[in-house]
Amino acid sequence: MAVATSTAMLIGAAVSAAGAVYSSQQQKKSADQARQAQERAANEAKAMNQVAMNQAAANKAAAERDKKRLRAGRSSTILTGSTGDTSTASTATKTLLGG
Repeated sequence: MAVATSTAMLIGAAVSAAGAVYSSQQQKKSADQARQAQERAANEAKAMNQVAMNQAAANKAAAERDKKRLRAGRSSTILTGSTGDTSTASTATKTLLGG
C-alpha cells in the first residue's frame, strides 16, 4: 500500500511538473508573439513616418521650385539686354510673300 501511495504521489508530482513546464512554455510563446507584434507595429510606424517625411520633403521642394519660378517672372523670357537687339535687320533679300 505504501508503494502504491508513493507511486501515486510521484505520478502526481510528475504531472504537476509537466503542467508547470507546459504553462511556462505557453507563456514564453505568448510573450514572443507579443514582442513580434510590437516589432511589426514599430516597423510599420517607422515606414509610415518615412513616407510622410519623404512626402513633406517633396512638397517643400515643389514649393521652392514654384517660388523660384515666380521670382523669375517674365524676366526669364526676355532674350535681349537693356540695349535691345543690336544686330542689323536683313531687309535686302526677297521673301516668298511677295517682297
